[in-house]
Amino acid sequence: MPSPAPRWQCRQCAECDDQQRRHRLTAREKSQAQMRQFVADASHELRTPLSAIRGYTELLSATEHFSPDGQRSVDRCCSKAAG
Repeated sequence: MPSPAPRWQCRQCAECDDQQRRHRLTAREKSQAQMRQFVADASHELRTPLSAIRGYTELLSATEHFSPDGQRSVDRCCSKAAG
């Protein structure tokens, strides 16, 4: 049967494990922060043109007369943009 590792080796292993665990947590936190930033950027980049489309649709709806089918399309566009 092999002899047990000296006490100092066990302490070094524990310290190394702790260091690796902290590194993994730091890497995970960094990854999560990057994901949050990506989602925020994507949300902003999508919201801006959609707001413009909604504004133009509302303006068009207020100033033009449409056939029943056309009005349904404009109403659908406005309702989708609001929800």
